[in-house]
Amino acid sequence: MSLRRENRFGLPVLLCMLMVLCFPVGLLAEQASNCKESPELEGRLAEHPSAEAYDALGAYFGSKGQFFCAILAFESALLLNPNAWQGHYNLAIALISSGNAERAYQEMQAASQLNPGAPQIHLGLGVALSTLQQPDAAINEFQTVLKTEPKSIPALDGISKELIWERRYSAAIDVLQDAPPDEVLQLDLAVAYRKNGEPDNATHILSVMVNENPANAQVHLNLGVVYAQRAQYHEAAREFQEALHLDPTNDVVRVSYVKALINELQYPTALPVIQDYLYRKAHDFDALELTGEVDCGLGNYAEAETLLQQAVAINPDHYNARYFLGFALVRLDKPLAARAQLEKALQLNPGSSEARFQLAVTLRSLGLQDQAREEFKIIQQKKEEAFELGTVTTTLNKANQSLEKADAQNAVEMYRQSIAQDPTNSYAYYDLAVALHGQGKYREERQALAKAMQLDPKFAPAHNQIGILELQAGHTAEAERAFRAAILLDPQYAEAQNNLGVLCGRFGKTNQAEHLFREATENDSQYGQAFVNLGLILATESRFPEAEQVLQHALQLIPNDQTALTAQSMVLASLNRGTDAVK
Repeated sequence: MSLRRENRFGLPVLLCMLMVLCFPVGLLAEQASNCKESPELEGRLAEHPSAEAYDALGAYFGSKGQFFCAILAFESALLLNPNAWQGHYNLAIALISSGNAERAYQEMQAASQLNPGAPQIHLGLGVALSTLQQPDAAINEFQTVLKTEPKSIPALDGISKELIWERRYSAAIDVLQDAPPDEVLQLDLAVAYRKNGEPDNATHILSVMVNENPANAQVHLNLGVVYAQRAQYHEAAREFQEALHLDPTNDVVRVSYVKALINELQYPTALPVIQDYLYRKAHDFDALELTGEVDCGLGNYAEAETLLQQAVAINPDHYNARYFLGFALVRLDKPLAARAQLEKALQLNPGSSEARFQLAVTLRSLGLQDQAREEFKIIQQKKEEAFELGTVTTTLNKANQSLEKADAQNAVEMYRQSIAQDPTNSYAYYDLAVALHGQGKYREERQALAKAMQLDPKFAPAHNQIGILELQAGHTAEAERAFRAAILLDPQYAEAQNNLGVLCGRFGKTNQAEHLFREATENDSQYGQAFVNLGLILATESRFPEAEQVLQHALQLIPNDQTALTAQSMVLASLNRGTDAVK
């Protein structure tokens, strides 16, 4: 049904009444007055103010980035034809572009109700949900697009970015490895590799992209980030410099470039770059802190003190700001003030030898010889520990080899030796716990896990192993908490997702179990047991064709798994294909 009005002035009046809820009247009048349509469209609207003409006007304003004007035009089109899915879709796109994702989602839903199968609508729903920080729902919409358009670049880009945002980097890599050749998707893949701790793969992809398109600033930036993470600061500075040359307005690149130059001790080169930033953003933390670092490197300690005092006031828990302020104060012969800053720096980073050395020098200048000697003693101990690290690593490697050979007793003894050499190694305690589990020594295993978690409360494998112990003991609530903690700490931890899925399945929470098993298979495409469990859950819901497909894949990964073989036989029998199972 179309809404027609005889009074040609009725539409704008009604539109203003609707918009008063969101905008002050004065602002509305001012912004609306800036909506100057083209003479051709103006003529069409004067002759016949149709929904199509207003849609064309909205598209005209959208192409010029005048989204407020585009919204007004699309709303006018919908008043004339409220059942046009294109009108709701166009309005939603304009709303997303203007930053109103919530209302955009509502309009996109309205478009979907009018045209449920349109891939572009599901794509728009995914974008809106992504903006609203609902990654799982966004992924579902993007996957719906891929069912009809398997090579959709926007959908693949949307899924991969959501998975990366969720820190499910392995799943993002799996999605993108067979994707069509596209610069955006290649950049997504490089980012996923970098964040997954695979810098060689990221560097290879980005280097090829730079050679193919040397004018892409974003690629140079990402390649620079990979180099910086590998402490290859000379190469990083080169890439950041080129990215800044291509996009001089990008302050993220500017800051990254300055940091790389500082690590290369190229303070004269860094100074004009960071001073330009400070001139434009005089109260920005990065501008103040990095200029202070550069001034320290150039020996401008008084200037550094002023800037770093301001930086510390903005962010008192930033190690570099505290350390370099202390460093400048030492050089300005202000030992009391320097001591306070360096002690705070060590609280923020207890392992910093540079801060401890500067503190020792400061204490000595204050006449506190005993305290200074104690700090120098700690520095020497740190050096000796670094030499011992190689011995500890060798012992751990031998213990791991014993565990792989199913020699749990020997593994336990060697892990204990490793712990004696380095009692602060949470991994050694965890490995000891796994070896003790193989011996059935669950109480000692729990003690080892407790120590691992005391040393590193964010150690996800230890939380997962605690969950396994709790599940064995019948403590389901405690097991669930432990598995969820592991997943929260590591969102791509497939084993914990599988274990929690098993727990949910036991209590009839099949939807949650299916979701967890699917996430586990996405995060680790070689995890056969997760595929088996997914197939079993699908079978319990009588979704036998899907279950058969999943179990076939599981048997490709683990061909002799009895659970998978039994499940496959049951599924084939349910499909009246029992003879296939015999074959």
